[in-house]
Amino acid sequence: METKKSLAKINSSPSILDELGRQKTLLQGDFSYILLDVKNFNPLYSRTQCEFSCTKKQILFLGMGANTDNILTCCEKKKQIFYLEHEEFAKQINVQVPANFIKITPNELLSLCDDEFFAETDILFYKQNLQLFPGFWNNILIELRNKALLPTFSQPAGKQKYIFLSGGKNDLLHRELCQAIHDIGSTPVEIGQKNLQEILELLDANPPLLYLAVNAQSLDGNGIIYQYLKQKNIPLALWFVDNVWNILSGFSQKWWKECHLYLTDFSFAKELQKEGAKNIFPLPLASHNLSASYQTIPEIPLFFVGNSSFANKKSYFSGCKLEHDFEQNLYRTIKKNLFAQKEIPDFHSIYQELLPNQPLWQNKQGRTIGYAAAKADLYLRKLWLEGLSPLIHIMGDNAWQDILSTAHTFYKPVDYYNNLPTYYKNSLFTLNLTSLLMPANLSQRHFDVWKHQGFLLSSPSSGMKIFPQDMQSIITVNNPQDCLNRLELLLTKPALKTEIQATMQNEIAQKNCYTHRLQYILEHC
Repeated sequence: METKKSLAKINSSPSILDELGRQKTLLQGDFSYILLDVKNFNPLYSRTQCEFSCTKKQILFLGMGANTDNILTCCEKKKQIFYLEHEEFAKQINVQVPANFIKITPNELLSLCDDEFFAETDILFYKQNLQLFPGFWNNILIELRNKALLPTFSQPAGKQKYIFLSGGKNDLLHRELCQAIHDIGSTPVEIGQKNLQEILELLDANPPLLYLAVNAQSLDGNGIIYQYLKQKNIPLALWFVDNVWNILSGFSQKWWKECHLYLTDFSFAKELQKEGAKNIFPLPLASHNLSASYQTIPEIPLFFVGNSSFANKKSYFSGCKLEHDFEQNLYRTIKKNLFAQKEIPDFHSIYQELLPNQPLWQNKQGRTIGYAAAKADLYLRKLWLEGLSPLIHIMGDNAWQDILSTAHTFYKPVDYYNNLPTYYKNSLFTLNLTSLLMPANLSQRHFDVWKHQGFLLSSPSSGMKIFPQDMQSIITVNNPQDCLNRLELLLTKPALKTEIQATMQNEIAQKNCYTHRLQYILEHC
């Protein structure tokens, strides 16, 4: 009875400031706890309400929570009741703990953990711990797991030549990176759709040289995998091949700031540094080592490949709005500057205009920047493609036919690996249009077109500085008229065109393959 009365006094404060200073409403009641199995972390992310009963001799609370009234019966007739609480949580809700509860520190907890302790102790974990103070609780969870597995699991001696690769066979860059991992003498371990527990067990069995997460895939949002890798001294590399803020908006915790971040568009580095990211490196896309077969198709004078929008664009930007005057002024500026060969508004300049001096991460308005940049980019592409009509042939989604007011030859999208190379090879020129969402990026076309014996012209991107300066100047075109002038020059000088092709093919083969990118990551992680 004393225990029940004392615990009833616990301040059930409805909200708390988390480790990032954000106000969070606290869960209350028995559904806010799980009976923790330290060998299986999947229930930590279960959305279902699980019933449980505590049948062992003693209890360990990992986090007391906001109000434990509904689980007091679990504490009756127990040999011992231990609890571990995050110091800041305890301060904010002013927990009054009964005298028979034994407070322990993280070090004391680990000293308790042996076979007998796990056999005799039910562990109740306050589910919201991972959203409130993940930096503290992730470490506790991994340490407990290590203690529980120690008697039955023998760690392999030394790291094997495995590289863990996020995603599966249908994901971006997966096939080319798997091939590149083989080419450097390692073995890829494909994570695919594996859940948290399956990933941890794979890491136990095959500790890798590197955990490579393209666009931060195959990582739990609260950072348990990150903490596991950190404790095991396994390098984790996040390679962002799309707009980095579009991806990071899906992460509510700060662990990513401690990771090694690799950017195909290095213009985002300053913004990331302001957010506290510590290790940022440029890492463009590259040429893969996958074979291609070519078919015979009619020659294309100027080829453009690309959809009018990315997948799930509408749902991603749902709720985003722009002021009418701002949007119209943006379009006017783009049109004026394009033909005057002046700087085009992009993600960064739009950010400075709409959200000056405000953080991009964890900002509810942050997606509006991407929304504005995406709309601006579509308008810019419309100007380019209409300005090159009817010379340019377009491969992409059906929406282009409604967006463009000029006549074009259209092709349906084809398989990237097996069929698209034919179009590069059989086009006199291929045009790349740099996205305003990633203004310093290089697309896959900057490498694939040359690999498949085509010739690339590209709108400006500072990312092209990885190529020789004389090559940059001749393959960069600033607007549709500049593009037409360049085509005329190169068509009247076939020897120059052939020389440029040979130079670029050699440049890519010698310095810009995915094997080079993997070696760079391994050297810098």
